[in-house]
Amino acid sequence: MRSEVESRAEEFRVLRSSDPPLTLFGELCFCIITANTSAELGLRMQRLVPKEFFAFSSYDALVSRMHSHHCRFYRTRSQYIYRARWVLPLLPAIVNERDRFYAREFMVANVDGLGYKEASHFLRNVGVFDFAILDKHVLRLVSREIDVSAFRAGSAKSYLAVERELAGMASQIGLEPGIFDLYLWKIATGRVLK
Repeated sequence: MRSEVESRAEEFRVLRSSDPPLTLFGELCFCIITANTSAELGLRMQRLVPKEFFAFSSYDALVSRMHSHHCRFYRTRSQYIYRARWVLPLLPAIVNERDRFYAREFMVANVDGLGYKEASHFLRNVGVFDFAILDKHVLRLVSREIDVSAFRAGSAKSYLAVERELAGMASQIGLEPGIFDLYLWKIATGRVLK
């Protein structure tokens, strides 16, 4: 399991130093698309829709393409992607920001369609391992060690409280939260995706 997780983590680190910012924007689109659905859908959309199309097509063309590829909530996701284009030139600075918590707060506050889970997902997928992604698989797995009964999807307060607990668990075994998250995902699902 370690080699699989480390290999995926290295892929994420390489993305962080990507040039041009378009590659980072493609990853941001992946995270917008996977919200409240599956990583498989995001991967399929990344395969079928070039990042250039996400970044430069008209809004109507984006809606049409997302619909034709059976993207769940295609209108809403198209709107989020279209409205996120302004951040494209800022992405290299954001992912390399020394204050990782500031970078995430900036994304949550300024990019439509991103909450803490999605912003953490984006940053983790580009090699910023300060955050775990609290999805249903991870929550179910850690519920044996952490009280997640008060966790409410969409609540910043409960997300950050559980995240702190998970970061503490990761620290106890000497892992960054984003790497610990990959191990938990592997244990919960049998796979290490994005």
